[in-house]
Amino acid sequence: MATDMTGAKAVIEVLLHVQAAKAIDLATLKASAALTKMLTFEFGAGLEHVNQVWWDRRVLAGAADDELDFTGVLKNPFGVTISFSRVSLILVINRSDLTTTTPAHTATEATISVGPGAANDWLGPFQADSDRLNVFYGCPLLLLDPYHSSIVSADDDLKITNEEVAIEAMYDILMAGVSA
Repeated sequence: MATDMTGAKAVIEVLLHVQAAKAIDLATLKASAALTKMLTFEFGAGLEHVNQVWWDRRVLAGAADDELDFTGVLKNPFGVTISFSRVSLILVINRSDLTTTTPAHTATEATISVGPGAANDWLGPFQADSDRLNVFYGCPLLLLDPYHSSIVSADDDLKITNEEVAIEAMYDILMAGVSA
């Protein structure tokens, strides 16, 4: 299915600024470093392009998981069901540390994990179907593949799991890529 959208653009700007200090005698020495990277994905179907996006905020009960199917289940912001053929970027932010009313969630210290789905695993940036990356409360996880765009097969899933048994977790997720 081709995209129904007439435009999309994703811009990622990463800035990490670190400052160190050391007091000696009558002075304080300071050193700093800054690392920056910017990537832009224009509208289209080629590499370094996106023509489909999906995002959501979700709440997981204790020990629950979401299996997110890249093909034929998710809906873009305009309500149209989409199927990704390639995924260029995924941003997951563990929002468990927030209290919200929509959706209803009370702040917790839940850790979530991100990895291939159980039955229909999408390896994408992962090496094996058992790989998992932990995302601690209040932290982001950014997965990028701008130059090769991870291929998605029919029924491939991404699995988000609440690693805590007794408390719920909340997360935001955004995916962008090229439609099938």
